[in-house]
Amino acid sequence: MRKPKQARPLRLQEYEAAMAVLKEQHPWLARQIVEPAPGHLAVVAHLFAQVEYLLPPAVLARKGSLSVSCNRDRLAIHYQPPRRHSERAAAVFDLIAQTKHLSLQKCPVCGVQVVGDGIRPQRCPQHDGIQGLFAEEVRRSRQLIVEQGVQQVVHDLG
Repeated sequence: MRKPKQARPLRLQEYEAAMAVLKEQHPWLARQIVEPAPGHLAVVAHLFAQVEYLLPPAVLARKGSLSVSCNRDRLAIHYQPPRRHSERAAAVFDLIAQTKHLSLQKCPVCGVQVVGDGIRPQRCPQHDGIQGLFAEEVRRSRQLIVEQGVQQVVHDLG
């Protein structure tokens, strides 16, 4: 039996490459703000594919109305629907709500499945208590935690 592939934080360069591929696959994203957490990339890619099924390409090409970002480990999506497509806009809002809910079940650092209450974003046990979203930041945060622990032990021993 194989070991399951270990999820790991992306480096900033890997994240930027993944975003470039995502924008290449969905050309209408060129005019949109898309900056999700690295662990939310798969969920956001699924959202974009579903939005393309619902809205005509002409509407997606000329409307700059979608913003995807990360705010304190929470996926933030803002959408302003086109005036003529109100029925489809309701379906897009349902997709956005579903995507936000799914993102609460993923670690924003590595994208691994997390069991939580579905209200607050949670990180996996490996990244809980560590600041940052990218491998460089996580490594630096771990180093600070170790240094603080060593300093505390030295201080306690006198």
